[in-house]
Amino acid sequence: MSSIPEQVMVVMLGALTGNTAAGGNVFRSRATAIAHGEVPCIAIMCTDEESSVFNSSVDENTLVVTVEVHTRGDPFDTLADPILIDIHRLLLGNAGLRSLVDDLRKKSKSWEEHEAEQTAGFVTTRYQMRYLQPANDLTTTI
Repeated sequence: MSSIPEQVMVVMLGALTGNTAAGGNVFRSRATAIAHGEVPCIAIMCTDEESSVFNSSVDENTLVVTVEVHTRGDPFDTLADPILIDIHRLLLGNAGLRSLVDDLRKKSKSWEEHEAEQTAGFVTTRYQMRYLQPANDLTTTI
């Protein structure tokens, strides 16, 4: 079985792929540049996880997942907005994700624009997820 962050990523990919205006252009931890024909698209990645002792046999974990929406056109942020709304609805309403984490919240959002043949940009939303886990097992939640 996979770790909880890995399970979260699999569920998020499944929830978002084909269910927004980005269609099948949902990427995980994308390291290569986004091609002109791949926008709009969504890129998701785990960016941080902190753990603290809840009790002698349980840890409380806080996982941050970054979701980027890449668009091309003017204004890029207006084009990204309906996709961002769909992402938020799909993630917060996903039963599989809610079975893995106790709390799921939007933590922050930022916008970045780039000059290209059409204005290109992306909106980054960071989601914070908290869950309890046995201290001796990275694959299950409590």
